[in-house]
Amino acid sequence: MSPLQTMGLIGSLLAAGLAVYYLGVAREEAEQLRESLHIGTTQTRAAESALSELEKSRREAAEKEREYARAAKAAADLPLEQRFGEYDRLFDAIEAGRGEPAP
Repeated sequence: MSPLQTMGLIGSLLAAGLAVYYLGVAREEAEQLRESLHIGTTQTRAAESALSELEKSRREAAEKEREYARAAKAAADLPLEQRFGEYDRLFDAIEAGRGEPAP
C-alpha cells in the first residue's frame, strides 16, 4: 500500500469516526429537545389547570356577589324595624352555603 493510500485510509477512518461521534451528539441533543418539549408541555398543562381554577373561583365569587345583592335588595324592601335582622339572617345563610333561607 502506498503512503497516499495509507493517508486516504486513515482520513476515511477519521471521517467515519467523526460521523459516528456527531451522530451520537445529534441523538443526545434530540433527546434533550424531546425532554424539554415534555417539560414545556407539562408546564403548559399546569398553567391551563391553574387558569381553569382561577376562572372557577372568579365565577364563584361573582355568584356570591349576586347572592349578596339579592339578599340586600330583599332586606331593603322590608320595613326598617325588620331590615337589620333580615340582613343578618340572609347573610348568615349565604355564608353557611345554604343560599337564601325559606321565609
